[in-house]
Amino acid sequence: MQWETYIQSNGSPSITAIKASLIGQILGFLMGRPKDLLGIDIFNGSIIAWARKARLFSIDEEDVGVGKLQGDDESINAAWRPWADLEERKRIVLAIHLQDAELAKLHNHEPILRHAPEKLPQISSPDLFAAPSAATWKEIYIMTRLPSPRPEIPRMSPAACNGFLTCAILESICALAYENRDCPTSWPLASRKCLDLLIEHYQTSIITTNPTRSSKSDPFCLAILWHSICMRLFTRFDELERACGRDGEAAALKARVYATSWAGSPDATRTLLHAALIQNHFQSLSVGVEPAIHVPMALYYCGIAWTCFTRFGSAASIRPPDAGESPERLDFPEMRSLNINQTQLVNDATNGIQWGKPESPAYFRIVDLLGRITHWRVSGSFASTLLLLVEDVPDLF
Repeated sequence: MQWETYIQSNGSPSITAIKASLIGQILGFLMGRPKDLLGIDIFNGSIIAWARKARLFSIDEEDVGVGKLQGDDESINAAWRPWADLEERKRIVLAIHLQDAELAKLHNHEPILRHAPEKLPQISSPDLFAAPSAATWKEIYIMTRLPSPRPEIPRMSPAACNGFLTCAILESICALAYENRDCPTSWPLASRKCLDLLIEHYQTSIITTNPTRSSKSDPFCLAILWHSICMRLFTRFDELERACGRDGEAAALKARVYATSWAGSPDATRTLLHAALIQNHFQSLSVGVEPAIHVPMALYYCGIAWTCFTRFGSAASIRPPDAGESPERLDFPEMRSLNINQTQLVNDATNGIQWGKPESPAYFRIVDLLGRITHWRVSGSFASTLLLLVEDVPDLF
């Protein structure tokens, strides 16, 4: 069957082809080659247009009443199959949103979709979706619809028990920030809204931050994703990359005005706090655990933040507040839920750095962590890019 036939179809062949295209996009991203990263960014718009043609974003959900599941096997199977098809469509929609947000972060541009976390389709739990038979599905489905045996303890929200949905919500919050980043009039309100949403979802959905839980229970590395999105509310990484020479010396000179201002601001301290916690979360992953797809990029931008902080900052950038001065710079709202000593974490993270130089102990730790993700080439590409920033430093190795 030709591609034109797939595109013109609104049924199963079209959805199957969209799924195959999404998988191809992900493989292109994980390969990490510049031509692949450019290609998937260009093709992203085609997939979104294709999904609209197939009406994937128009989800007409009909609740399966428990009463419909009291019949024979044939009637239960008749209820299960359309339910499973709808759940599959909703997951494809979430995957499209995820990909759109990831590409916006990678290339530092606005997303193609209009992201609204509250409008994302709500999906069922992984156990319910993966039910191997109609009978098993019926059993789990009825359990999810029964009232809580203890009314004073409400049931968890769908996002709280579904890492994929939480991941999509967090990515949409990030995309929402990118939509408003270059609009001075709307950015203060939009950034405040995004931060409030991040704090809310940390408290209700990022349950993997509990140190008693195994890293195997968090295949989406949600804590790392959460911190990486917080970083983007306080740092314009596109400007920092330009300041490092990405677009040539002329563009770097212009961008260094922002980089120098940023390095001496509370926003830099705030960003590095999140960067340090990303590093801690990554190091706590069990040996052999495959990090989520967003982790290499999160580590890469931690490295960009560190090299710009030490290169364009000074000792005054991390000085503690003077007597009588507001301690707000080390009492950031999103950090309060983490129960950490923010001042101590900053002091530990910045210990041993040398101002005016692009390299630092934290910077090389980030490069080392990227080198540990050996399964996909994108991590090596990110590590190589970071090392290019210090290749002209004399007597470095």
